[in-house]
Formats: sequence, structure tokens, C-alpha cells
Amino acid sequence: MRKLLPDGKVKNFLIYLNHKINAKNCKIKYSFKDKAYVASFFDEVLNGYSVIFPSISFSAVCGIPRETPLYFSGRFIKEGSVVVDAGSFPGDFAVLAAKIVGPKGKVIALEPNPENRKYLEKVLRANGVENVVELLPHALAADNSWVTLAGESIFSHITDGNQKFVAAVKVPTISVDDLLSQRNLLDQSKNIVVKMDIEGAELSAFDGAGKSLEQGVKFIVAAYHIVNGQRTAEILEDKFKKTGYSVSLVNPSHLTLLARKN
Repeated sequence: MRKLLPDGKVKNFLIYLNHKINAKNCKIKYSFKDKAYVASFFDEVLNGYSVIFPSISFSAVCGIPRETPLYFSGRFIKEGSVVVDAGSFPGDFAVLAAKIVGPKGKVIALEPNPENRKYLEKVLRANGVENVVELLPHALAADNSWVTLAGESIFSHITDGNQKFVAAVKVPTISVDDLLSQRNLLDQSKNIVVKMDIEGAELSAFDGAGKSLEQGVKFIVAAYHIVNGQRTAEILEDKFKKTGYSVSLVNPSHLTLLARKN
């Protein structure tokens, strides 16, 4: 019924009442002043930080309290760090990482979905971090090639190309090693963090990170996805340990893997 209401005070009030979240670590509410949703964080790592999301559906941001704070729980990201954010939409992680690393650091945000990337440009500007974040159209993979991306918003994912999707597009891929090597970053690898939330493609991305693993790059991976009947967390935990990494799994409701070189 709210969709049928004309714009005005009544509709805005209903949006305010129904589109807000008060969680222990994060509050999300609609700001009439900014005409945007604002996520404010209260946990010990992100306390005092906030992210503005202009012109977005509430469903695209409502999972943030459950997901985002745990990405930072390992305290991998510090002032001056270089952070790769693969699967960057809707931009909460990239903005928060940019605010933490500051002008001495850098965030490389990868978002292969063209519409998502346009929106990310708005988010970066709205939060004043566009000069810290480099936004790229690539998907992480084992090598540099092209793949088919399907789905919209937070549901974008790589497909094998055999199924037909209305929103399918061809997108470029890049490996972690090439992404960092092209920017001469591997020599400062102890200060590099790679975050992935890429819908199961994290297995392929791991295979393209051999040099980065040798150099001790840290990883934060949303690893709740199922590939061939197995959670990627189970597969990646074994792979990381074989390369000399210590691994911890956090956030059972949005299983996240944190890995650092021993």
C-alpha cells in the first residue's frame, strides 16, 4: 500500500517507521535531510563511523548489521593499509575501509556489475572517499579473462554461460596477483588486505593468489556459499592452512573466514 501513496509527509513517515534497524552494533535509518539511508556503527572497531546510501532499496542495506562489522573483527585494516574490496556493492565495506586507511592508504573496489558500479560512484561521492577508492569493473578469478555475470543488485554472480539470464553481461576478470603486481604493491604485502564477497567465486580467486599468499597478504572472505555441495569455508580453510596461514571462522549467520600468515 505504501507504494500507492503519493509522496509527502505521510509516506515519508511510514518509510521512517518501517525502514529502520536498531541492532547492537549498527543502526540504520532513513534520513530525510540526506534523502538516503544512513548506517551508523557502534561496535568497538567501527564505533563512530557511518555510511550514507543515497537512492537505494532498504532490502539492499538491511543485512549490513549482520555482515559488515564482522569483516573488521580481525583488525586487519589499519591506517595506511591497502585494501581490495571484491564484490563491493553496495559500498559499505569500501567506505568504512577508506575512512580507516585514510589518505595514506588505498582501497581498490571491484564491482563487475555495471549498474552496481554506477551506484557505487554515488556512494563514494556521498561519503567523501572517492579520492581514496579506485573503482574497477573486474571480477576476481584465477586468471585474466572474460566471464558471464548474471543477476542484479546484491545477487550478481558469475555463471557458466549455459543458462539464460535477462541481466547477463560479459565482464573482465583479474587475479589477485595481477591486480597487486600491476600496482607494484606486493612489496608491501604485510599491509595488504583482500576482502571477498563474490558468491562462490572465492575458490577461483584463491587459485590466482599464489604470489600474494607467499608474501603474506591477509584475507577476509564471505565463505558461506555452497559449491558442489560443500561450503567454501571448509574448502578454503584447508587450502589456507596448507600455505602456512592461520584461519578463524566468525559470524555463523554470514560465515566469514579470516586468514593471516603465521
